[in-house]
Amino acid sequence: MATVDSATLTNIDKLLKTTYEPEMRYQLNNENVLLAQFERLEDFADSGNNIIIGVQIGNNEGFGALDDMDDLPTANFAKYEQLTVPMRALYARMQVSGRAMRASRNNKGAFAKVLVNEKKSTTQTCKDNLNRILYGTGTGQLTTTTGANTTVSVPVASTKYLKVGAYVDIIDAGDGSTLNATKKQIAAVDPVNLTITLDSAPANATANGDIVVRTGSYNKEPYGLEALVDNDNNIMNCNRALAANAWFRSYVLAATGGLLDEMEMQKVMDEVNIASGKTVDFLITTHAVRRKYAALLTPDKRYTNTVDLKGGFKALSFGDGLALHVDKDCPAGIMYFLCKEALEEHYMSDWEFMSEDGNIMSRVTNKDAYEATLYKDVQYVTNQGNALGKLTGITE
Repeated sequence: MATVDSATLTNIDKLLKTTYEPEMRYQLNNENVLLAQFERLEDFADSGNNIIIGVQIGNNEGFGALDDMDDLPTANFAKYEQLTVPMRALYARMQVSGRAMRASRNNKGAFAKVLVNEKKSTTQTCKDNLNRILYGTGTGQLTTTTGANTTVSVPVASTKYLKVGAYVDIIDAGDGSTLNATKKQIAAVDPVNLTITLDSAPANATANGDIVVRTGSYNKEPYGLEALVDNDNNIMNCNRALAANAWFRSYVLAATGGLLDEMEMQKVMDEVNIASGKTVDFLITTHAVRRKYAALLTPDKRYTNTVDLKGGFKALSFGDGLALHVDKDCPAGIMYFLCKEALEEHYMSDWEFMSEDGNIMSRVTNKDAYEATLYKDVQYVTNQGNALGKLTGITE
């Protein structure tokens, strides 16, 4: 356990910067199986807080088979398109009470434990939310409400991404902007009855389909797989629904009858390869869908089809030894088929503590407490949308 000589702001700042920041950065960047597949590229946004991504939309077609003295093929060139991508900012705040700091005058180890616990808690919260974001649409949607409601007990479609203690907003689905509830803290989560209890009732009645997001985060999160792997959405300033932008469409296949089928899995891989010329090299899905796949293997006793992973873990394999990864935050009923070289992480700053004024710890206004803020400026993109695919609607 790291210790401090005394709980002075100078010593705490140094500890956070030199010891905790590198450790937290490593954990957040390297302990996420999906994030590890993105190529990391340091970038700088323009004055409009956007970055420009160059993507290839066609090859040099200056090729031909000729007779003697025929004219050479017409010179050609690869086709490129520039897409505009908004940079996003992620933040996490940690706080230590003044009383805990003063207690360290006689018990330095006790204060060190407080600081370590705050660091662990902050890191875990960042990991949980970043992992969720990587599967999202960029809207920040955690779930939707089901039915009209005016009380603290709000019915929701899913409690998967809802945590006790989190602050949420509820956005009116009718206009996509009206706040029916603002900065309400979740006091309880009931995954059986699909309800959450807020610390106070919404200001306006919620209706079926209203959007639940982390407070202030609506339409401000980075893109995740649900945005990147699609065939008709508008992303990165490119409307994939338009025929002219078919080159950027991912292959999406609905599972027939909700059943997982190996031939349909292979079809997604084949169609991605046909469209992009790239080979799928990363599969990921939910635990429930993996069990469905395992059930397909059982009749033929094919559990020997496993792949060894880092850390001594094993995964079921598909095709020519391709590991089938699982993640608790993967959306229900979906299996993603990804070409890793088509995924990029663009960042202006890695995870670091805010210290533009020279201090990491700052006084909390009107409180006997001090706080530090961790942040990262980042966006997740694809440089080749047709090198990605997904199988949807799998019954879990």
